[in-house]
Amino acid sequence: MELFRLYGSILIDNKEALKELEITQKQAKNSQDAFKKLGDGASELGKKVVAGATLAAGALLGLGIKAINAASEVSDASKRVGMSAEEYQKWAFAAEQSGIEISTLETLMKKQQTTFANATDGNEAASEAYQKLGINIKGLTSGDAFNQAISALANMQDETARNTLANDLFGKSYADLAPLLSEGADGILALKQEAEALGMVMSEDTV
Repeated sequence: MELFRLYGSILIDNKEALKELEITQKQAKNSQDAFKKLGDGASELGKKVVAGATLAAGALLGLGIKAINAASEVSDASKRVGMSAEEYQKWAFAAEQSGIEISTLETLMKKQQTTFANATDGNEAASEAYQKLGINIKGLTSGDAFNQAISALANMQDETARNTLANDLFGKSYADLAPLLSEGADGILALKQEAEALGMVMSEDTV
């Protein structure tokens, strides 16, 4: 939107410059004055066009830098939590729409990543938490385990049992997941799909 406004101002400036040039030509009393004022007007028009183009280039450069920084942040965050960049962005959108800070979500993801690593190493308590949710972790990535765990927890009707398992997987901060879990598995999936539909998800290649 800012870029559109910038282009609009450039077009307005150029139109005003052309109007001034036309007035200059009409007011010229002889060819010498006309050519002189035409040159002055063209010079002024050139200055405005160059200035406008410079502003546009600066705006595009600024947008480019912001896009690069955003992609870099997504890449770094997804690696920290053991998840694909695309999947991380979908979860970040779903969390924000549920009122959960991205930093909080990332903390929970990293905690689950540790639990998952313990489970794959044979830790019985960690393994049992996944088993009670009906999740077979064999062959899964940490990101896959997170997806399945959240979906299973969101569908549980017994809040006491859900809280116990959530605590086993995410630690004491599990309560921060409440707003997201209240959406239900279908609601969470809908939010993630909305992120894609709105163009909020950069592809893996783009990142």
